[in-house]
Amino acid sequence: MQKLKQIDWESGMSESISFLLLFPFVLTCMYIMFYAMQTSYVRQSLQYTVYCATRAAVVYDNYDDGVAKANEVVDKALPHGRMGITWTQYTLTGVGSNGSRWSKGVLKEGTLQAQIKSLLPYQGMRYRTVSANIIMMVERPV
Repeated sequence: MQKLKQIDWESGMSESISFLLLFPFVLTCMYIMFYAMQTSYVRQSLQYTVYCATRAAVVYDNYDDGVAKANEVVDKALPHGRMGITWTQYTLTGVGSNGSRWSKGVLKEGTLQAQIKSLLPYQGMRYRTVSANIIMMVERPV
């Protein structure tokens, strides 16, 4: 505090000193802005991918084939490392999710979770799990 009082703020160095004092705040604001952009882009990609994966799953007539095809779609659309994604998990729930044949008109809920490695350098906010879900009807005729 004594050092701040000794500085002649009217000299030409005041801009440099004030910039150095404000630099951590400006840098933190930039990190938060990039983090918000990354999170919104990943959420948008997850929403589209869960739509495509669930759409691919409900055209099959049983759970095992549908989930296998959905996981294939997820792996192609969201490879690990892209957009900071470290892992993904797709689940399909609803009536007939125990491996039996599905009937037309049954609702299925597809949920896709992904963990992203954040751009924020802070330890507590380094990894975040985001998810997206959608409900679709089985379309395959009986």
